[in-house]
Parts: sequence; C-alpha cells; structure tokens
Amino acid sequence: MGSEEEQGEAYYDPLQVHKRFRQVQFLKRCRESGNPEVLYREGLVNYFRETSTSDMQALALEGIRTAALKGHQDAKYASSIILMASVDEDERSVGFEFFRAVDNECLLRHCRRRVRLFIRSLWVRREMVYPGIPICNPRICETRFSEDDPSSSENHEINNMLGNKICQCCKADFEIYLFCIMTIL
Repeated sequence: MGSEEEQGEAYYDPLQVHKRFRQVQFLKRCRESGNPEVLYREGLVNYFRETSTSDMQALALEGIRTAALKGHQDAKYASSIILMASVDEDERSVGFEFFRAVDNECLLRHCRRRVRLFIRSLWVRREMVYPGIPICNPRICETRFSEDDPSSSENHEINNMLGNKICQCCKADFEIYLFCIMTIL
C-alpha cells in the first residue's frame, strides 16, 4: 500500500475542493497534525468513493481508525461497522471493540444519524456490501433476530429503543444491516 504521493492523482483529496489558499493550507496542517475530524471526513469520502481501489480503501480506513483511536465518536461508529463487516477475524474483533465502546456510551443512534447525514451528502458513493458473516452466534443467542423477516428486525430496533435485554452481538449485526442500507439509499 503506497502513500498519497505514490498513488498520485488516483487518490482523491477532498480537501482540495476548497478554492482559497489559506483554507487549503489550514486543512492540510490539520491533516498533517492528525486532526480527528479531518481524518474521519477524508477517510469516509475516500472509503466510499466509487472508484476507490482496495488499497485506497485500506488507506482511508486507516484514517478513520486513527480518528477513532483519538476519541472521535462518529469515527468509532463508522470504523466499527466497516471492520465488523470484514471477512478478516482480527478486523472483526477490533471493530466489535469500537462498537462496544460506542454502545456502552449509549451513542449508537446519535452516531448512526450523524454518519448517515455525512454519507448521504457525498455526491458519488459506493455501497457497502455485507458478506453475511454474523457477529452473533445464532445457535446460542436467544435474542437473535431473523434476517429473513424484516418485521423481526424492526421489532429488534423497537426492543433496542425500549431497553430490553438484547445481546450486544445482535445489536452489532443490526447496526451493520442499517449501515449497509444507508450506503444504498
């Protein structure tokens, strides 16, 4: 995986859309200093860009993860979902830890709303495809919602809002489902 310079013009730099030199310089300094908001926004734009290669997505995800590690809540939410939807077990584990942090702070709905608004503001975006590997083990979970029954998932969300005891892994699966839908619509 190469740096931005190695990838040349293939790597989209959303900060360059600003016309004024001072703004560009300010945002560039923010990126270089590791400002979590800039890393998060730039990461999401580049991750969901329709023409992003897998290397570009990995670089973008690294920016989102860095912002998450610096405490950016929306970055924690976005990286948790992206990582949990991976087929790599280590990434899924890291993603679930980010998810638990957001869930334990009762910020799932807040972060989902903010991330949805940001993703929907993108002009062109790639939809996220869920590989179908659940976080929750349906053989042992008594609260597992049926993915074949949409009304069941709606009931799951209602139960979640009412505070019923629902497995945190089921919550994670449902959030992945909602996130994939938000990238399509």
